[in-house]
Amino acid sequence: MSKIIENFAWASPPENCMVYGLGIRHIRTGTEQIIPNIHSPLPMFMLIFNHDAVKVTIDGQEVEYAPDTLCIWDMKHRVYYGNTANNWRLSWLQFYPQVMEKYLERFGFLLNKPVKFIDDSTVYREFMTVCEEFCESSVFDPDIIENALCGILLKASKMISCGRKTIIVPPEFSALKNYIDNNFQRNLNLKGLAGRINLEPSYLSRKFKEYFGNGPIDYVIKLRLEKAAYLLKYTGMSVGECGARAGFQSLYHFSRIFKRNYKVSPSGFRTK
Repeated sequence: MSKIIENFAWASPPENCMVYGLGIRHIRTGTEQIIPNIHSPLPMFMLIFNHDAVKVTIDGQEVEYAPDTLCIWDMKHRVYYGNTANNWRLSWLQFYPQVMEKYLERFGFLLNKPVKFIDDSTVYREFMTVCEEFCESSVFDPDIIENALCGILLKASKMISCGRKTIIVPPEFSALKNYIDNNFQRNLNLKGLAGRINLEPSYLSRKFKEYFGNGPIDYVIKLRLEKAAYLLKYTGMSVGECGARAGFQSLYHFSRIFKRNYKVSPSGFRTK
């Protein structure tokens, strides 16, 4: 499985397996109950890694987690993840409690406490190791699964020691992101966005990227590209109209940015 895996989910554990199921960059829409897990009636620990910014409601209180945030949940809270504006992705592992407890103690990891990673490379690599073991091996090797889990927890403990525990997004940044989510087709610029929350443009750009993984203008472009790709795929609009509806000011600008990000022209994307 050397190819990149997206939107993968698996829930057919071998006998005596420590893992009940996993998902890799699984695409979700709307809001979903994570804890207690509605798909598993058994007591589980859920290792959740959200690749995109996502709202998290914990016992009725809403916060927002930045992209690339890991949290291991027990069954003590009622937790919902969601993003009503866009699709969002998460990777997840379901563990039996007796498996997780010894490793949490070993690495000093606290349950129900989010940890911000720099990116998703470590989690993706270790999840792929688990995936390959289940999907390609005729004999299940628990040591491989344990090593993958330890790799994730070791990286998390390093993030904690580096002071990367604070990942709660300030309300003004959440409000600005919501504004962009609902207005990305408009003619937005960095100075105007910064003025909405009375910040210097350079400071806004740096902090927005810290919280959401992209600077505000890069985030606008990301949303426009996703909208354009959707229109190209599911409508009969011309390429130029798809770009205009997504917020691009010219066909040339749209085509150049689309090809740079998707490695294919808009018309080639539609054909493919």
